[in-house]
Amino acid sequence: MLTHCPICDQQNFSKILHIPEAPVHCNCLYSHRVEALAAPVGEIQLLYCESCGHIFNRAFNDDLVAYDLDYENSLFHSTRFREYASEIAAALIERHNLRDKSILEIGCGGGDFLKLICEMGKNYGRGLDPGYDPSRGVPSSSTLNFERSYFTAAYLDAPLDFIVCRHVLEHLAAPAELVALAHTAAVPIFFEVPNALYTLRDLGIWDVIYEHPSFFTPSSLQHIFERNQFTITRLDEVYGNQFLTLEAHPTFNQTTKRIMPPISDTGELVTAFKARRAEKVAFWEQRLHSFTGSTQKIVLWGAGSKGVTFLNSFGKNIPIEYIVDINPHKQGLYIPRTGQKIISPEALNEFQPDGIILLNPLYQDEIRQQVESLGLQIEIFIA
Repeated sequence: MLTHCPICDQQNFSKILHIPEAPVHCNCLYSHRVEALAAPVGEIQLLYCESCGHIFNRAFNDDLVAYDLDYENSLFHSTRFREYASEIAAALIERHNLRDKSILEIGCGGGDFLKLICEMGKNYGRGLDPGYDPSRGVPSSSTLNFERSYFTAAYLDAPLDFIVCRHVLEHLAAPAELVALAHTAAVPIFFEVPNALYTLRDLGIWDVIYEHPSFFTPSSLQHIFERNQFTITRLDEVYGNQFLTLEAHPTFNQTTKRIMPPISDTGELVTAFKARRAEKVAFWEQRLHSFTGSTQKIVLWGAGSKGVTFLNSFGKNIPIEYIVDINPHKQGLYIPRTGQKIISPEALNEFQPDGIILLNPLYQDEIRQQVESLGLQIEIFIA
C-alpha cells in the first residue's frame, strides 16, 4: 500500500475512485474461456496528489503483474495508429537530427516503432522488452537488435545517442527509478504516456486499469523529469489528447530549484470526475439492459485495455458475446474475467450484428470503412 506520492513523495491526497476487483492484466488473453473467467484480479484505490497533480493506485501490488510472451498490446495493426507513429518518428528525426545515430527503445513491444524511426532516419536501434517475441515482432537485423530484457545500467555501456520510451512509465510502481537511470545515459530522451487529463476531462474512463499504477497529468510528468535533472524542451498532448509526449535532455546542475507547475484546473476536473464517471457507467449499464430486452445483437470493437475495462464494468452477464479486433494475435482468444471471444472483422459476416460499441472515437472512420468493405451496414455506438 503506497503511503507517499510516487512522483513528489508528498502525502496530500484526495480519493477519486475505488474498484474492488479489476483484471490484473488487460493485455494477457486466454486460449480457453474457463481460464479467462478465472483470471486474477487486483484492487484499485485511485488517489489524486494535490501537491504535484499526479494520480495513482495506492493499492497496486507489483508482485501480481508480469510482462512476458503472453502480453500483447500492439496498436500497429491500425492504419490510424501507424500514421500517428510515422508523424512522431519523422518529427523526432528532424528535431534531434536522428540520422545515422544509435537509438535505444525501452519497452519496445514488438519493435515496430523502433524499426520505423531507424528506417526513416537510417539509424541503428536496440530494443528492450521482457515480452518481445521474435515470432510475432520485428526480427533483429544488421541495424536492429532486440532483446527480451528489462532496461538496466548495463545497457548504457554501448554507444548511444537517443532514448525512446513509449507507454512504459505508467506501468511502474517506482517510475522515478527509470527516469533517474535514463538520466545517467546523458543523451536526449523521448517519453510517451497516457494522458490522465483525457481520462478526467473527456471521460476516458475505460483507461483506468490495474496495469497502470500511475496516471500522469502534464504537471506530474513535468515534475518527475525536472526532479531528476532533465530540462524539458517539449511537453505536448497528442493523438486526440489521449497521450502525453515529452522531450528532454539531461542537466547536471544539482543546485537547480524547480518550480511546481500549476495544477488548479486538474483539481477541479478530479472533483467533477467522480460524479461524471458514475453517470457514464450508469448510462451504459442501462443501455446494455436495453439491448438485452431487444432482439439486437451487439459486438464490442477493440480487445485492448479499453474493451476489457468496459466489459468488466458490468459483470459477467452482459449481452455481448464477441469482441472484434484486427490484431491476428488476439483472434480466437478470450477476454479476462468476462470471457468474450475475440473474432476477426471478417467474422461479422457470419454473426451479422446490429450494432458495434466502439470505445475510442479516433478509430471511428477506420472501422466504418472496414465494416462497409465487408458489405455490412452496422450502427456504431461510441462509449
